[in-house]
Amino acid sequence: MFKKYDYDHIIIGGGSAGLSLASAAAQLGVKVCLIDKNMLGGDCLHYGCVPSKTLIKTAKVAYQQQTAQQYGLKNSQSNHQWDQIVKRISDVQAGIQMHDHPERFRKMGCEVIFGTAQFLNKHTLNVTLSKTWEKFQPPNLSLEPQIQITAKRITIATGSRPRIPEIPGLKEAGFITNEHIFRLREQPKNLAIIGGGIIASELAQALNRLGTNVTILEHHAQFLGQLDADIAQVITQKLINEGIKIITNTKVQKISVTPNNEKQISLFIAQEPQTLSVDTILVAAGRQPNLELALDTAGVSTTNHGVKVNSKLQTSQKNITAIGDVNGQLMFTHAANYEAGIVLSNEILRLPFQQKVEPLKIGWTIFTDPEVAHIGHSEASANKAKIKYKVAQFNLDKNDRAQAENQTEGFVKVLIKGSRVIGAQIVAPRAGEMIREWQLAIENNIPLTKIARSTYIYPTFGEANKWTASAYYADKLFSPKVKRWLKFLFHYRGKN
Repeated sequence: MFKKYDYDHIIIGGGSAGLSLASAAAQLGVKVCLIDKNMLGGDCLHYGCVPSKTLIKTAKVAYQQQTAQQYGLKNSQSNHQWDQIVKRISDVQAGIQMHDHPERFRKMGCEVIFGTAQFLNKHTLNVTLSKTWEKFQPPNLSLEPQIQITAKRITIATGSRPRIPEIPGLKEAGFITNEHIFRLREQPKNLAIIGGGIIASELAQALNRLGTNVTILEHHAQFLGQLDADIAQVITQKLINEGIKIITNTKVQKISVTPNNEKQISLFIAQEPQTLSVDTILVAAGRQPNLELALDTAGVSTTNHGVKVNSKLQTSQKNITAIGDVNGQLMFTHAANYEAGIVLSNEILRLPFQQKVEPLKIGWTIFTDPEVAHIGHSEASANKAKIKYKVAQFNLDKNDRAQAENQTEGFVKVLIKGSRVIGAQIVAPRAGEMIREWQLAIENNIPLTKIARSTYIYPTFGEANKWTASAYYADKLFSPKVKRWLKFLFHYRGKN
């Protein structure tokens, strides 16, 4: 026998998207049920943002020790212990996990159930309780192993997982993903990374700085292919300079294990056969949405990228929405929170002016050193959209703070249409923070002149934003025509 429970809103998935929506809805008096398979916090807390940025910081400290001579100090090799690095990552996660404890959400008025959900129809789910339920089960609530729950509205927020390419011998040889790297008992000595995107770039640099020999195998012609070529080149060269081997135009044919337990990768590089032997293979070849919910039973349409949604994040069944990685659109934690806010406005507050997703107003950062940050159009997307634009650029080697810190690699590049900013890309040590004012400019239609006229604190990396805006107007301001007019009006006698 199944027991049936009725709610105003069911949320499937306890990652960033689901948690944001659940907490806000519950505090507004909505009867909410949040379902997750195992642990609240999602990929970001357990396998992504939090552990990776913790590892990146550790690696940066080690790198500063190794390059101390650049700052007038003696170099020192860090004799680090991998188990202590892993422990620090775990400690940071545990501290943040406290904010995602089921009891915290229950106190808000949100029921939390751990189990596997399957649609029975567009309003009903069958939930098979997991072992995690035994650990976090409220003392006053006893449920059968399977229950049915219903709600007028349901939100799918089940996230994504690593996409595993079909390579002969890969499974048999053994591999890791971002779901394993932060819990390894031993640090890899020789690592091959299959894939050349954001995860590959961040983990490659961090592990290399901690002593792992890293080789990146990228199928396409450009490493970090989602970036404009000039930006990708800065990061590519930085990683190469630090000792990482990046091989593009490569195709992995098969993987085998040698008698001494090395993983031998047979590949073609520019159509020439070669082999690479490593002790560890990290797969970072993209993400795939978690769609195992019997969606067809509920009449929810999907694509190769995820649950199909409209600009309001509604699926083919209007009472069901999909937010976060599972819809395959903006696969970032902050974007998941943004999408949760749209569902909150439209489906729970039911505001008269319906909110829609605006992808060009959502930025992102690659946390390499230097960082890469992006908002709005890139040159590639602007050209594809046939938008006429001009470029303003300021190189970091002209920034005083960058020179003082010996971090002059990179630049600020802004795409401008008329006097408005339509896109910005930054390569700099603090690019993730620097991009924010360009985001504000795009969100609020702020003209470039206001940024050019702003007074920035000296010396900061942020000054590069001002000088980028100023450079755009410099040719007009200091043109021969302006000088002729000033000479005519005020009889100035300077050099023409």
